[in-house]
Amino acid sequence: MRSWTPLILISGLVCAASTSISAASLQVAPVLFEFPAGKAADTLTLTNEGQAELNAQVRVVRWTQIDGVEKTEPTTDIVASPPVVTVGPGGSQVVRLVRVSKKPVLGEESYRVTVDELPDKSQLRPNEVGFTFKYSIPIFFMAEQGGNSHLTWAIEKIKDTTFVSAKNDGNRRVRIAGLTLTPAGGKDFILGKGLNGYVLSGSSMRWELPKTVSVGSNGPVTITARSDEGPINVTAQAQVSDRR
Repeated sequence: MRSWTPLILISGLVCAASTSISAASLQVAPVLFEFPAGKAADTLTLTNEGQAELNAQVRVVRWTQIDGVEKTEPTTDIVASPPVVTVGPGGSQVVRLVRVSKKPVLGEESYRVTVDELPDKSQLRPNEVGFTFKYSIPIFFMAEQGGNSHLTWAIEKIKDTTFVSAKNDGNRRVRIAGLTLTPAGGKDFILGKGLNGYVLSGSSMRWELPKTVSVGSNGPVTITARSDEGPINVTAQAQVSDRR
C-alpha cells in the first residue's frame, strides 16, 4: 500500500517556517461556517493562548473551483468587522462576519475567511525568526435547507500528467477524505489518509498523481473515499484529454 499526501490548504492551521517560535499562539473558532437561508451574519472568535500580544488580519475571499483548480478572489459581498485586531495574552476577540450583498443566494455560495497573524518584529531577539499562523476557514451560504452532492469521477490523462477528478452536479458541496485508487490487479494508492478537500456545488476538483503511479492501462480503476454524505466506491476508466 502506497501513500502520498498532497499539500492542500483546506481549513485550519498553516505555519510559516521559522527557527524559533514566538510566545503568541493564535487559535480560531469555529472552523466551518454554514449560513442557512435567511441568515446573513455570524461571529468568529480569535483567542491568544500565548504570553505575548498578537495582531491579526481577517479577510473574506470568494472561493471557486475552475477546471479542477482552486481559485480565490477578493469580494465585497461579505465583510469582516473589525478587519484587524489586537489580542492580549490569554484574551480573545470576536470578529463579525456579515453578508452585505443584497443579491439573493443562488444554489450555494462558497467563500473563505482567512486569518493571518501579523508578525511583531519588536518581540524578536537578534537573529530570531518570527513564527506566524494562518487559518483558512470555509464559509457556505445556502439558498435552501438540505441538498445533496452528485459526483461523477474520472481518471484524466492531460499530456504527461494523470489526475483523479470529481465533478459535482449537485446543489451542495461535498467534503472528501481518504481518497484511494486501486488499479485493476494493482495495489491501493492513497492520496492522503485525512482530508483531501471539497468539491464545490456546480464545480469540479482534481488531484494530481505522481508520475511513478500508473493507473488505467489495465482496465477500470476503483475509487474509494469518505465523504460527509457517506462512503464513496466507484469505478472509472482513464481518459486522454486534450486540455492543457
